[in-house]
Amino acid sequence: MLHILGICLSANSQHTYNISNSNYHYFIPDCQATTTGSIANYINSHYNTEEDKLLAAYIWVTKNIQYNKDSMYSINWNEDKQAKITEAMRRRKGVCENYAAIFTDIATKAGIECYVVYGYTKQNAETDRTDHAWCVLQMNNQWYCCDPTWDKDSNENFQYFMLSPSQFIANHMPFDPIWQLLHHPLSNEEFKKGYLSSRNKNYLAFEDSIKAYNHLSELGQLQQTYNRMKALGYESKLMQNRLAYIHMEIALIYENNDMQLYNEAVSCFNNAIKLYNFLSNNRNNIQSPANNNDEVLKQYENISNSISGAYNKLNALSSYNQQYDPSELYERLKELKNKVKQQTELIPHTALTQKKDD
Repeated sequence: MLHILGICLSANSQHTYNISNSNYHYFIPDCQATTTGSIANYINSHYNTEEDKLLAAYIWVTKNIQYNKDSMYSINWNEDKQAKITEAMRRRKGVCENYAAIFTDIATKAGIECYVVYGYTKQNAETDRTDHAWCVLQMNNQWYCCDPTWDKDSNENFQYFMLSPSQFIANHMPFDPIWQLLHHPLSNEEFKKGYLSSRNKNYLAFEDSIKAYNHLSELGQLQQTYNRMKALGYESKLMQNRLAYIHMEIALIYENNDMQLYNEAVSCFNNAIKLYNFLSNNRNNIQSPANNNDEVLKQYENISNSISGAYNKLNALSSYNQQYDPSELYERLKELKNKVKQQTELIPHTALTQKKDD
């Protein structure tokens, strides 16, 4: 192993971070550090290489965010994930999730592919009882791992900045195996035993998995993460808790989708009722003379389309749905559909009668 200014690097690494020999003074003025966007703008304006940009962001986060456990209670976790960043930036306080989210957001806005990773860690050969969050990033087609929380008191003597995945796995275990960034990911049991390479030789094309992950919706990302975690094994309490949390997030997304679908179904039904009542009250005026029958049929067709739209919305409700009971609305749609059918069947008969009278 090669150590340069406390940054642990593999002997064949192409990336060294000798701050004392750098041409840059890694300092971001407070007036330019009000948001992650303003920090990224300053970094892009003052630093040229991706290495320098990342280091400037890392130094700022580890120096300016204070670790404070009460911060975990200042954020409503059900709100938009951006709250984890904006609230911690405002208070200059946070926990591991805030450190990772802020660094990742700055790096992303500086044009570097970066992700927050959730998992658990090991210290002094013992696995921690709480989960943890850190960062992974891709630079020059290589993947690296960072833990700004563990480097927060380092005074720039970083030990967890830009480590290779094979080094980082010694004490950081992602819940989702693709974020190990290893073609042969460790099992949870192998991690606990201190293995640095897996005995399982099944190949994981994590690069392809990450590319596919980036094209998924949030729901799709959560579902795939959930499935990979279950396949890896979830005997530990931490894994079980994380699975339960992801399952809850999936259920919340479905619940929000179902609420929108149900409301849209009600809207379609109300529109159909409105059209039906209007047509019923004005049918005699509309249908005379007989050549207006086509117009009446067209309006009944519009009602039928609204009914079909309501059915489609209700049929799309997920199996997670426990809040919205569609049975009553189904019955009212069925009743209205039958009325429309009865009325439309009368129109050709009326037309024939009128033609005969003529």
